Order: sequence, then C-alpha cells, then structure tokens
Amino acid sequence: MSIININQVSHDFGNKELFENINLSFDKNCRAGLIGRNGCGKSTLFKIIAGIITPTKGEVHIAKDKKYFLNNSNKKTSSIGYFSQDFKFADDEILWDSLYNARQDLIDKKNELSLIGKKLEINHNAKLLSDLDKIQLEYELIGGFTYENEIKSLLYTFGFKTEEYHNRVNDFSGGQQTRIRLIQILLNKYDFILFDEPTNHLDIKTVDWFIKYLKNMTGGYLIISHDRYLLDQTVEIIYELSHKTIHTFSGNYSAYLLQSEEREKVLQRQYNQQQKLIEKTEDFIRKNMAGQKVNQAKSRLKMLNRMEKIELNQKDKTFNLNISSEKRSGNDIFRLKNLSIGYPNNTLIQNINLNLHYQEKICLVGTNGSGKTTLLKILNNELNPLSGDIWTGYNLSIGYFDQNHIDLDISLTVLETIWELVPGETFGYVMTFLAKFGFTDSMVEQKVQNLSGGEKSRLYLARLIHEKPNLLILDEPTNHLDITMIESLETALKNYDGTILLVSHDRYFIQAITNQYWIIKDKNIKTFNGNIDEILSDIFEEENQQINTKNTNELKNNNSTKKKKPNQYIINKMLEEIENIENKIEEYEIQMNILHEKFHNQDFYNNQNDVIETNKAIETLKIDIEDLYTKKDSLETEYLLLTLEENQ
Repeated sequence: MSIININQVSHDFGNKELFENINLSFDKNCRAGLIGRNGCGKSTLFKIIAGIITPTKGEVHIAKDKKYFLNNSNKKTSSIGYFSQDFKFADDEILWDSLYNARQDLIDKKNELSLIGKKLEINHNAKLLSDLDKIQLEYELIGGFTYENEIKSLLYTFGFKTEEYHNRVNDFSGGQQTRIRLIQILLNKYDFILFDEPTNHLDIKTVDWFIKYLKNMTGGYLIISHDRYLLDQTVEIIYELSHKTIHTFSGNYSAYLLQSEEREKVLQRQYNQQQKLIEKTEDFIRKNMAGQKVNQAKSRLKMLNRMEKIELNQKDKTFNLNISSEKRSGNDIFRLKNLSIGYPNNTLIQNINLNLHYQEKICLVGTNGSGKTTLLKILNNELNPLSGDIWTGYNLSIGYFDQNHIDLDISLTVLETIWELVPGETFGYVMTFLAKFGFTDSMVEQKVQNLSGGEKSRLYLARLIHEKPNLLILDEPTNHLDITMIESLETALKNYDGTILLVSHDRYFIQAITNQYWIIKDKNIKTFNGNIDEILSDIFEEENQQINTKNTNELKNNNSTKKKKPNQYIINKMLEEIENIENKIEEYEIQMNILHEKFHNQDFYNNQNDVIETNKAIETLKIDIEDLYTKKDSLETEYLLLTLEENQ
C-alpha cells in the first residue's frame, strides 16, 4: 500500500512553470533518489509533499494513518519525516534539549508515567498500579529507557563533544546545525523520510556511516542528492525531474546513466524513422492533392494530423568550464616543517612535515573537527599556525574556495560580482563568461543575497576561476552543486595545469581528480597513495574500532577516557555483573508480587497503616527495579561492544 500518492501535480512561481502533471507514489519500502538540475523544482516538490506549499494544480494524498512532520518543527511526531535545507532553530534552544524533545511520543509517555506516579502518591489502588505497569512497558518498547544513550551515540558519530551538550544551537556553525537537524530526523522512527541533500557538511567517514544507516533502515525514503556514490549505494529507483516532467529509471545512479543513454539512442532512432515517414508523406500530399490520387492524399493528410509526434528530450545544457592558470608557479609550492595548528589550548594537528609540489592534486581527509579547514586557512594566510614554519614557493597565486562563501559581497548583483574583477571589459564579455556557469538573462541582475545555495556556489566558483590562480585550495566545492555542474567541474579540474589541495566528502569527485591523500589521524598527518575505499578500510580501521568503545565510555561517565584494550577477565566480570543484576531484578519482582497479593485479601484494607506501608514498599521496589534495568541495559550495551571488539 502506498504511503504517499502525488496526482497530477503542477506548480509555478509567477510566469515560471516548474513542473506539470506529476504522478508518483511511494510505499513504505521505497528507496529512491530524485535528481535534476538546480532550480528545476526538486526542493519545491518536497515541500509540496510535506504540505508546506500548496501546488498550483493537483493534490497529494497521504495514507490515513500517517501524519506529516510539518514545517521542520521538532515539536511534532509523525510517520513521515522531512529533512530540508532551510530550517531554523529557536534562539534559546539548547543542543541536548533540542534533540531530547525531538521524540514527542516519548515525552508524552513519560508525562503519563509522571501523572500516574502523582496519583499513586494520593491513592494507591490496583487499577493505577496496573496502568503504571502497562505504560512502563509501552515506554520501554518505544525506546524510552535507552533514548538518552541513543542521543549520545549519534552526537558522538556526528562529531559533537560532551562539553557541548548544553550549548545554544544557534552558537554552532551552519554546518553543525545541519548535522543537528539530521540527528533530530534520525532519532525519530519514521515510516518514510524525505532527505533534501542530507550529506552536505558531513565528512567522508560520516557519509559512509550514513550510507550504512540507510541500508539498515526499516522504512522508506526519497533522497535529493548530488552525491553519486550515495545514490549508487542506497537507492533502487531514480526519478529525474527534467523539463517540467518526471522520468523513472529502475536501479541506482549508475544504472540510470546506462538506461538514460540507451533511452536517448532508441528515441533518436524512432524520431529519425518518423521524420522520414513524415517527409515522404508530405511529399506525396503535395504532389497528389490536386491530381488523380487526391483521395489518397487527403487520407494521408488525416493520418499525418492524427499521428503522435515523437519529440526528442531537450538535453540539459552542459557547462563548458576551462580552468587555467595565468602564470606558472615554481616546482615547490609549500614546505611545512614542524608545523602545529589549532587554537589556544586546542592543538588540532602537530608536527606536520610535508611538501606540496607543482601539479600535485591532493585530497585532505579527516573527520569533522580534525583540522582540515584550519590547515587550508593557514595555507591561505587567513590564520596563523601555533608553531613551526611554512615556506611558500615562487610566483604563487592562490584561488581559495570557502564552503561558506564568506567573501561574496551580498549587496552586489551577479553581474557586478564578476565585472568588478575586470572593470575594463565589455558587458558582452561578462555575460558570456557568466553564461558558462548557468547565469543568463535576468538572473545576472539578482542580488547575491537572494541566490540559492547552489547559485552562490556557482558564482563563487566563477569568480575563483576568472582569477586564473596556479594553486586551487578547495574546501567542499561540490556542496549545493547539481550533478551536471559537478561533472563539468571534475573535467575542468582534471585538465587544470596547476596544483590542487582539496577537502571533499564526495567519493566520485575525489577519485576523479586526486592522486594522493593527506590523512589526518591522531593529530598527525600522513601521506597515502591509493583509493578512498582503502583509506576507510585500512587507514581508519583502528579508529573505527575505537569509536564504539569511546561511545560506551561517554554513555557511562559523560567524559572522555583513554581506551583500554578489553581482556577476557573484564568481559567475564561484566557478564557476571549482568547476571547478578538479573537475579536481583527477579528477587525484587518476586517481592513485589508478594506485596501485590495482599491487595486481593479484603481484610487487608482494614488496617490503613499496612496499606500505606505496603504501597510505599511497592513504589520503592519499582524504583529499584527501574534503576536495575537501566544499569543492565548500559552494561549489556558495553558488553556487546567489547565482545565485538575482542572478536575483531
């Protein structure tokens, strides 16, 4: 049964029609990707599905037992989640509270427990005790007793430290807020999720984790993404929104490419055959309309008018980018000697001893917060190192791509942004240059502040390329770009005659461009030649093993402790403790059942003091049992993680 049905949906903004007569349906097992050029209406379609925007025509039906996750509010619970690119947190919202309050169903159930607890303080009776048992079981089944541990685990996975739990959300960076929003979505148990570019601002290891998460999800999802590797790994159907309509392709992104190419070939053959038939028919009509075969000519004219004409798909315009350097640099670009970087009381990377040479194309790999962007800014002379030396090569000109686009003047128009670089050039020159990046006609008169994320990225890239640097330092250049633009950028960077140092979470993009990696690990940098798969499986193997243990330690003490290699003695002692707790729980439950039996004897109610004392004893046992279950759950989690590590 379908969860979502889209019927004859069309939408336009003023005079611009985005799409028309869209018909789609999604069931709870659907795992699909939605692709298309920036501006074609993908995010708008998501907002229509989520009920945020009303379509110009058509309607969206949601299964009767499903509800929306409306307007990005974390105060509602529903079966359909929506991760959007444009969301806002309340000014005074605290990180921990923001995540804890994401599960309204847990909060409601906890409030029910509290309410019954208050009633029991006044009036103990069998009905209330039975209700309490029932609600406690329901709370346990929806994950109430393990919810805080789940929050902490996700916070660690997404790079947040324990000491940041009580910081205001709006004090975090834009990228961190995006990750917080994604955690909110993942904490909920949705039947279906709409993901709009979920991997922007994730590092490559977290993207890898997210892919595994999607593969293990029980519900369905529809993903807008420019990450071709993600689409190859996680979707079973591709929907392409192009030229106001939806085309459907079975399989992942690679399958879509093959099918799309074959589809174009078949369509072209059919079109050519039909055009030949039309040409011959029209020629026959012209020659015979006034002759003896006039009836045949009229018949063929009617046939021609009834014929359904084959139309070739209009091809999306490709960007013909050419990145070149105006002057050649020396053979040595940078020499880093005993370099340490970071901030006061927070050294990120130490003892860096590396050289960057002419025409090397290097990818800097590390987790969020490891110092990637800090190192790039130091090499761009925006920050100072903590210690050490940086030798800069001869004739060096740097083009720096900042993922936050902070250097763009939002008060300028698109046209002015480029024209100010070359004030002596003509209007036609600037328009021609901007057209290579998809800015045409009235778009060039838009203010930068009104551009979308993808449009700002393209404009920032256009300005950088126009400066013709001989060293490109690129910090997540593919964020907000569509796949067509990314592929054009790949081609241009492969042909670039200068040097490249980049940070990216896009595997296909990295593999297409780079030939060497600088790996940040344990506050050090090492060089590595190979591919991304080898890096994740070999270079980070030890770190992957440490993650689970560190998670467990944080769940226990809320602070970082040095990982100790588990041994069989510790594991056996932990199992013994779990068994002792289980025995204690069983003992307490027997005691509580004995106390409950007293209430079945009518004579028992004759002594109110006994009733009060027995109720107090039952309440104490319930609290003790709950505490034991919480401790048992924590120990079982740690025991499982340690035994898994021991077996690796």
